[in-house]
Amino acid sequence: EKCCLLLSANGSYEPASEDIFVLTGMTVSRSTQQRLVHRQDFEQPSDQATVDEMSLDGGKVG
Repeated sequence: EKCCLLLSANGSYEPASEDIFVLTGMTVSRSTQQRLVHRQDFEQPSDQATVDEMSLDGGKVG
């Protein structure tokens, strides 16, 4: 499960599924990867400092 979460955090579910198979020989589908991630109760980070300015490279900011 830790491997699944780590690899999902570093990319998307499909490549993570392929990486799990290469590293462990086990198949874990992308939908299982997604379920593992969504059932976790991640602790929210606390803000320790204010942000004065930010630079973004591409993408949309909503």
